[in-house]
Amino acid sequence: MKGFSGRYALVTGSSRGIGRAIALRLADEGCNVAVHYNKNASYAEDVARTVEEKGVRSILLKGDISREEDVLEMFRLLMDKFGHLDFLVNNAGRFISKDIEELSPEDFDGVIKTNVNGTFMCSMSAIKIMEEQGAGRIVNIGTASAEKLMPVSKTLPYSISKAGVILITRSLAKRYFDKGILVNSVSPGIVENSVAIPEMNKRRIVGVKDVVDAVMFLLSDNAKAISGSNIVVDAAYFIGG
Repeated sequence: MKGFSGRYALVTGSSRGIGRAIALRLADEGCNVAVHYNKNASYAEDVARTVEEKGVRSILLKGDISREEDVLEMFRLLMDKFGHLDFLVNNAGRFISKDIEELSPEDFDGVIKTNVNGTFMCSMSAIKIMEEQGAGRIVNIGTASAEKLMPVSKTLPYSISKAGVILITRSLAKRYFDKGILVNSVSPGIVENSVAIPEMNKRRIVGVKDVVDAVMFLLSDNAKAISGSNIVVDAAYFIGG
C-alpha cells in the first residue's frame, strides 16, 4: 500500500486489540509507530518490540488521554523523539456495559472524558503539528451503533460518546481540509475480540483485519480526496428493517 514508508504515526490505545493490530500493520508498511498505553505497560512494550523487529522505529507513550496534562506531555515526547507526525489514529477508549437504570453520573463522566474529550485533545495536539507540516491524517474509531443512532440498553454512554467522536471527525474535517489535514472515522460493528458478543449470526461478526483495512485505506494515498467520512464496518448488522 502506498504512502507509509518512512512516515510517522501515533496509535492511541495500541497495547492490545484493534489498536495493536493497526500499529503492527503500519509497521508492516514501513511506518514508524508511537505505541500508546495507559495501564498495560508490558503489553505495550511487546508491541513496540514487535514493531522494531519489522525494521522501523517505535517509541512508547504513556498517558491518560482524559487528562490534558497527560496529552500535552505525550505529544511533547512524541516530537522530541520523532520530530514529525503524519498519522494519528484515535483508538483509545473507555467502555462500560450496564443497564440504563444502573448507570451513575460517574460512569457517564468517565466514558465521555476519555472517548470525547480525549479524542478531541489528541486531535488538536496533532493538528498543531500537522498544520506546521502542511499535511497530516487523522482517523478516529467510532462505533456502528452511534453512526446509525441505534437505541442501546447496556452501552448508552459509549454509544453517545462515539456519536460525539463522529461529529468531532466531521467538524475537524471541514475546518482543516484547506490546511492539508484529512480527518475521517471508522465505525466497527460487533468485532471478534469484543468484550461481549451477543447471540447473533456469526457471519455478522467483523474481523479485526476488516477494521484495520478500513483504517489503512483512509490513511493511504488512495484516499487523498476523502475527509469527513465515516466508514461503517459492521457486516450490515446495524441496518434497520
